[in-house]
Amino acid sequence: MADTSVSTTPATDVDPANLALAPAMAMAALYQSFAHSTSLLYENAVAAQAQGATMAQGATTAGLQQLQNLGGMAAAVAAAKIAQTGGKAPPSPAAAPQEDQAKPASS
Repeated sequence: MADTSVSTTPATDVDPANLALAPAMAMAALYQSFAHSTSLLYENAVAAQAQGATMAQGATTAGLQQLQNLGGMAAAVAAAKIAQTGGKAPPSPAAAPQEDQAKPASS
């Protein structure tokens, strides 16, 4: 014979402690997700900063190698031009108008 003296269903077996903890557990999950997202944000920022520093060091190294390959006096002239222009490239000779092109031809 089956014991029918105790009849419980899942709807009637709800523990009040579990119901009381549900909002706290939801907030804990939300805060944990927020903390994880924030940590990923900082991790990406640090990686981007490190990559930028690596690129800057590589550009400096390449520039110094070019100056060393130019020779003594040519390197000094190039360094002086860089210092005068603030690191910007001087205008190319093709972009500057020639004297004979700038003046109208007189006949």
